[in-house]
Amino acid sequence: MNGRHKGESINGNNWNNLVEMEGKVTKGKKSVLEDMLKIIELTEECHRNPGKRPIIAAFASDTTLDGWRLSIRSTIDLTEELLNPKNPLEKYDFVLTAKWNQEALEMTFGRIRSVDTHPTAASFLHIIRMMSLYTPAKILLRNANVENDDHIRVLVDFKECLIKKFPDNAKAATDLRVAMKDDLMEELGKRYVNELPLSKEDRIGNFLIYDVAGYMVKTRENLFECEACRQTVITKEADLPSDFDADAYTRARTKGGLVFVTLSMYQTLCAIEKVVSNHFKSLNHIYITDTFQECIAKVKLTNVLPLFCDTHRHCNMGTLIMEYVKVRYYFESKRLKDVLLSKEQTTVQASFKLAKNAHTRNLIQSNT
Repeated sequence: MNGRHKGESINGNNWNNLVEMEGKVTKGKKSVLEDMLKIIELTEECHRNPGKRPIIAAFASDTTLDGWRLSIRSTIDLTEELLNPKNPLEKYDFVLTAKWNQEALEMTFGRIRSVDTHPTAASFLHIIRMMSLYTPAKILLRNANVENDDHIRVLVDFKECLIKKFPDNAKAATDLRVAMKDDLMEELGKRYVNELPLSKEDRIGNFLIYDVAGYMVKTRENLFECEACRQTVITKEADLPSDFDADAYTRARTKGGLVFVTLSMYQTLCAIEKVVSNHFKSLNHIYITDTFQECIAKVKLTNVLPLFCDTHRHCNMGTLIMEYVKVRYYFESKRLKDVLLSKEQTTVQASFKLAKNAHTRNLIQSNT
């Protein structure tokens, strides 16, 4: 923006005064833009009130004219703010209005979405950093006016930064996970009970909880290597109570490979699910940085049944609960993504329909 380009710059001298450009005396850019707004208004007025003149089709749609007005007024206001700022130290000598091109911004976001269609805030920042490296590296590879040593140093510095950052982040995450697990088990150790009520309010939810419990047992076999531990979480279909129907979905899907969990395992996960669901009811949880830690802090105040044997309970119980919360966060993120995408698609379809109707209306008016 702060540079010179023939035919594109607006400076403080030619903004409000007459200037000589390429041998011709022309109006200042601001006056030209204001005249453009007047021309648009006069053109629309001639189209709406032709008087004795023949009705002719408008040269642009109402949406296009509104877009022009918005762009012109934004150019005037932004240029005035840059050339005459409140802080004299922020004053620009001239402005390149040709650089205010939306296509450049669209191209940037297009490149980001080519890497990740729906980036999160973290992935967006990572992609921006990689693009910031790629651009200077690409210029250097094209034999720009720099030394080869600079080229090597840029790549090595960034590589060393990533190599150093990864183990630091991994160690911090491991330490946080261990601390959360220890705190969780310390609280749960005071809240073991011998019986929990069966929930029959949400039958579909109960089916899914039981099925997810079986999935977790099947995919995390390292937690159940001890035979005593296995007996507390894994059972056979015939050993379940006759009036128990939460395993109906699992029974309908199994061909002999799915796992049936004990009533104690199911009741424990139901108690945890109740806390997690209440945590997800507030949409603010998606904007909280430490939302997972807050959810675990609520879970640790829940009464649960003592699963696993006495030797492995402290380790396995905390791992199982944290893994279940992680699974629930995964499904919640998928659900929110589908909801946001459906709203976006609905908005796009409504806008497309509105534009199509406006175009049809303009054609009808021009033909009448």
